[in-house]
Amino acid sequence: MPLGRGVGHLEGCGIFKLSTARDNDNKGANDMHEQALIIFISNLMNRKDTDTIKRTAVLLEKYLPSGSGFDNGTTLNVDKSTSQKLVFEAAFHHMNEHGHYTRWTDHTVTVRPAFQGLDIRVSGRNHNDIKEYIGDCFDHCLEETVCNTLRESHLEIARGNMA
Repeated sequence: MPLGRGVGHLEGCGIFKLSTARDNDNKGANDMHEQALIIFISNLMNRKDTDTIKRTAVLLEKYLPSGSGFDNGTTLNVDKSTSQKLVFEAAFHHMNEHGHYTRWTDHTVTVRPAFQGLDIRVSGRNHNDIKEYIGDCFDHCLEETVCNTLRESHLEIARGNMA
């Protein structure tokens, strides 16, 4: 069953906040280049150049859920992702009520476009009802605006692979 989605502010998801053109005084030209991270990744998966996809996927890791339970970070599984779906791999480190780590659970997060937002499905063990939280963290993260640093790094990789 897909988790319901609505973009909202989530505290404690351990998501690195991406800077946007709206965060600085440089309005105008930068505004037309703004796009959500989900669109950036989707466009990346439409490329034919596998090396560019894999090298850019490594850069994406710092913009995906990390910390606050996602202690091993998150990776885009480029082998399982397509232009129709994005597949992410993440492990979650659970704590008990005393603040001690108790166990890890491994999760695959599959994201597909939907009529209203994103269809995010989280597989893996639902220890402490964690799957809804994981889905919310991904929803929030993927709706963030891509920073110019990521876009420029990707373009640099793509240009290098074209030479």
